[in-house]
Amino acid sequence: MKTTAQITVFCPHPSDDILNWATEGLLKLESRALRSDDIIGGRLFSGANEQAEENSRTAALAKTEGALINIVNNLADSDFITPAIIE
Repeated sequence: MKTTAQITVFCPHPSDDILNWATEGLLKLESRALRSDDIIGGRLFSGANEQAEENSRTAALAKTEGALINIVNNLADSDFITPAIIE
């Protein structure tokens, strides 16, 4: 991770990589789904859930805050795209 951005991951069942990054202090992990009160003040969101319904819910929550959203592999529902590697 080459960013100084504050990253928070909301995931009930995180992968080993996410768990390791949280342990190393590279991101904050919330082991649950995103809630509406979690988006306050957020400006940039990514939906990377394997369930389209959860990605749609994430997008709707982010848009209520006026934030930009990227849904992985879903250009039509995204406000922006990202390259394969984000620095």
